[in-house]
Amino acid sequence: MATNLWKEAPKPNSISFKSITGDRAGIGLGTGILGVKSYTNDHQVHEKPEMNKKKETNAPVVQTQEQKMEQEIAKLNSLSIKCKKFKDLLEMPNIDFEILRKLSWPGIPDEIRPTVWKLLMGYLPANSDRREATLTRKRKEYEDFVSQAYSRGTQGLDQQLSHQIHIDIQRTNAHIKLYQSPITQESLERVLYIWAIRHPASGYVQGINDLLTPFFQVFLLEYIPENIENNTLELLSKEQLANIEADSYWCLSKLLDGIQDNYTHAQPGITRQIARLKELITRVDGTIH
Repeated sequence: MATNLWKEAPKPNSISFKSITGDRAGIGLGTGILGVKSYTNDHQVHEKPEMNKKKETNAPVVQTQEQKMEQEIAKLNSLSIKCKKFKDLLEMPNIDFEILRKLSWPGIPDEIRPTVWKLLMGYLPANSDRREATLTRKRKEYEDFVSQAYSRGTQGLDQQLSHQIHIDIQRTNAHIKLYQSPITQESLERVLYIWAIRHPASGYVQGINDLLTPFFQVFLLEYIPENIENNTLELLSKEQLANIEADSYWCLSKLLDGIQDNYTHAQPGITRQIARLKELITRVDGTIH
């Protein structure tokens, strides 16, 4: 008769916690967290006492009003520190764009976002002494574009182009009150029309309207610091609206300058990107290609 070298085997439905999770000291987990039965040396399965189970449940932490206030104060302090870093950088005679990009990466406070965006887009120069003159000159230049294009009102426009832009603007963010405003819609239509006639190689393409709206809304922050989406712009002066419109036009132009090939005939920009992607896939894993 063979010698029984082993103790009685555990029941099939008994599981050693350690056999599943490994040494719990190494992974920092105990049986109370996973709720797994423990398997002891005498192969008996023991349930944890009901009292202990109740203690180990993860009850939601209820914050007091004081704790909530402390968190809000901490957020405001953090935002205040971040704003100061931006303002200190913007007040320098010449901005270091590398530092500005790094500082902007986690997010830009609302009150200085319009200025930072204009700088990052290359619309404003790094030299602080030249910025005001640049804004004045570029805004006047855009005003001249509009005067030339609309010299005979809407009757002198390319009707097919104007109609296509008008249709797209009607559908742009239609659920937001700001974009339902006739003032907003007319302003956006002018920007897109001027851009299209000045870039005949691509002209207007559906989707460019969605590239314009972020600029328009951010530049509104200079004049309407809060609740922008529910504003109809009726309280803005003509000069303020003209400034927002011109700044939006130039920043949109800067953005599209780098991707205009994506919108021209045969879309050579997209073709190049696809070729680069194929080359990258071939290098990484030729079997996929």
